[in-house]
Amino acid sequence: MTPTYLSLHGFLRETSRQQMSQHCRRNHFIASDWDGTSPAANNEALRMSEIYLTGPLGKIFLRVYFDLDQSRRMAAETFGKPESEVSDTLAMDFMREYSNLHAGSMRAVLERNSFGFDMSLPASPSAATGELKTLGRDASGQTNVWMLTDGQTQIVCFAKIELNDDKPFRRALPELAAELHYAPGSSPKIQGDIDFF
Repeated sequence: MTPTYLSLHGFLRETSRQQMSQHCRRNHFIASDWDGTSPAANNEALRMSEIYLTGPLGKIFLRVYFDLDQSRRMAAETFGKPESEVSDTLAMDFMREYSNLHAGSMRAVLERNSFGFDMSLPASPSAATGELKTLGRDASGQTNVWMLTDGQTQIVCFAKIELNDDKPFRRALPELAAELHYAPGSSPKIQGDIDFF
């Protein structure tokens, strides 16, 4: 994996952790390598949300795989409602909103560093049963998979970065790193509590 891809994946991991912590109002999410297990005990409950960032320099594709019941529990805690009052639709919307926050925070950082990206709306194209088995890192470094966990919840995150030219990103890595409090070229196994924005 080139330093550019390594650093961008590290940024994506850290912003995912920060945004999930803020979205759920819990400060103890950690991001770590995915261990290959599904977040859903029952595969019928496994869902997915996806979103894209696209621009002249390339495309960033983000997916989140989650258990619908875990999402319902997080939404109930966040909104101060009983789980029984959180519908499947609201549980899905909770994770789509997280996808929107994650991509939006990355887009804002990139735009402040003169990288223009458009952002799609978050979508949930289908149930994600069986799809997790095909995920993993590729030799080019374009894809990465990690999990967010807080001891009760496991969420699997997938990113694919397709750059038309990585030179502008290489030049901007120090500025991006300073903004995200992240060391370029270091391993994207990021843990800890860093406030974002």
